[in-house]
Amino acid sequence: DTVRELGQLGARQESTEQQTRELSKMFPSPAFQKAMNMAANQMHPASQNLSVSQPDTGAQTQASQLHAAQTLETITQALKEQAKGGKPGEPGQDQQGDQQQGGGSPQEAQKAAALGDLMLSRGIQQQLKEDTNALDRSRSQDHDGQMNNSQKRESNQLSEAQKDNASIAKQAGENLADVPGLGADIQESTKLMDQASRQLFQQQTGQPTQQVQGEAMQKLDQAVKKAQQAAEQQQQSQQQSSSQGAPQQAQQKGQGQPKPFSRLEQTKRGMTGSPTVRNGKGFAALNPRSQRSLQDGQQEKVPIEFQDLVHRYYKSLAEKGK
Repeated sequence: DTVRELGQLGARQESTEQQTRELSKMFPSPAFQKAMNMAANQMHPASQNLSVSQPDTGAQTQASQLHAAQTLETITQALKEQAKGGKPGEPGQDQQGDQQQGGGSPQEAQKAAALGDLMLSRGIQQQLKEDTNALDRSRSQDHDGQMNNSQKRESNQLSEAQKDNASIAKQAGENLADVPGLGADIQESTKLMDQASRQLFQQQTGQPTQQVQGEAMQKLDQAVKKAQQAAEQQQQSQQQSSSQGAPQQAQQKGQGQPKPFSRLEQTKRGMTGSPTVRNGKGFAALNPRSQRSLQDGQQEKVPIEFQDLVHRYYKSLAEKGK
């Protein structure tokens, strides 16, 4: 029975939104808390549309679900990069990164967490630009290019998300203030994000706004690279010092220490999993790019507490696409 199935889907959608809000509290990093709440806010229109007597499965609902799924994917990727110490690497290098990050002072742990937050901000900024572009294309298909009420709400939501992302970048920059040149990049990026937020609030979704968003992303890219270079230089210095001193003592000191990056509370080392790949079944209603995005996200390693949420949301999208 289609009506009954849609009712069940609506209930799961509401449950997932609530779980996302509750799970956000488990992240020790305020940046990841903001990102999780951003995903929950993106789910809300879909929750409302699927919980009425005649569920609406149209474009707004699908856009809401897809935006939330992309945000969850951004968070997953940021966590994975954070686990590697913020350095790009090939599959299979995670274990080596774990060993290299075994010890560290509280200051180093704070910097590693801040680098993860900065990577999260960069990923969110890219997504916001893509979402703004999608909204602009959607409104251009309507008569006279005027926004309907749904599009106005989405524009306001993007405006608020830009504010949140500026806050994430600013806090990360404060924790990485001693990295040469990084502060100026962060200051410029947050200025640009605030400008984009104002433009989106005024329902300006065209190229001028997207260009500002792109410039903010470029500044974040520069900041991330500088932070990564500083971290690598510090690690090389420590390795040289260790090799000249007492390597055995350094090795023992590193054993059993927590990794210096933001994790879900009480997540033990190695307690990550790869969601079961479902060969894309049920994604047929999504465009090819969205299918690839979701299927790639399903194969990422994610903290165990986060995995159930990602599973559930992918399942929701898959069933929605049937």
